[in-house]
Amino acid sequence: MRSYGMGLIRAVVAALALTAVLAAAVRADDYGPHRGIREVRAAVPVLIHAGLTRLDPHPTIAVPDVVVVGDQAVARWTDGKRSGIASLAYRNATWWLTNAFERPPCDDARGDVVFPSTAMGEIVRQHIALQREHCDDAVQPGSIRSMSDINVTNDDGYLADWIADLPIHVSNIHGRAPDDAEMSGPGANSVFYIYASGGPAQLSAPKSTLSIWCPFVLDSTVHYIIEFSGADGRLGPIRGTLNDNTLTFEIPAFTAPANADLRGEVDYLPYREH
Repeated sequence: MRSYGMGLIRAVVAALALTAVLAAAVRADDYGPHRGIREVRAAVPVLIHAGLTRLDPHPTIAVPDVVVVGDQAVARWTDGKRSGIASLAYRNATWWLTNAFERPPCDDARGDVVFPSTAMGEIVRQHIALQREHCDDAVQPGSIRSMSDINVTNDDGYLADWIADLPIHVSNIHGRAPDDAEMSGPGANSVFYIYASGGPAQLSAPKSTLSIWCPFVLDSTVHYIIEFSGADGRLGPIRGTLNDNTLTFEIPAFTAPANADLRGEVDYLPYREH
């Protein structure tokens, strides 16, 4: 009986400790399911970090307030100098950044923020109060992630650049996100697809660098590869490096036949040292 009593006490203490941890993870100004709030709070600093490093090489980002309604979320972020709002959507079993606005901490105007629904906008107005101290009037509202400032066009929020010292004579360069079956279905492991068309002459492409920032948090415990079809010989798999939620691939020089249909697929694989 004595042993049972001590075990019960330990169980109660453990339960209270767990309750305290969960309470700390979900704050008074949050709204929505606890799991979604925790996931969004963890994702936002990773997703907006690269956009803030142009202003501060080492921003420390906090997410004071999160609102989750269904598969949509809005969060307030701050790095102590700036503040803003990020909007996210849940798709393919993860949270995707759809936009992130930067504004002075004293500016609570939300005319440039489009909420997924009128009801969600009202919830945000009730539950998110923008920080009003340490206001810096020199910082102007704007988007920290320009969704159109990219070389590889796509409609899914990726920021992709294909850069070489010499021109790469391809056209119609575009990309797309995987669908649910390609990314989160059983055995699926796709991250991004890129397509390009060759010209009427044989293509001779120089060594190049392809960088892809992803609008969802990439897993640092796996490794990422890209492989192309449509070239004269095998092109890939090429292993990429991951930094600041951006994948970088060093593409070797290659040739492709006239009117080549180049198709690249970025996948992730379990990490292996060798």
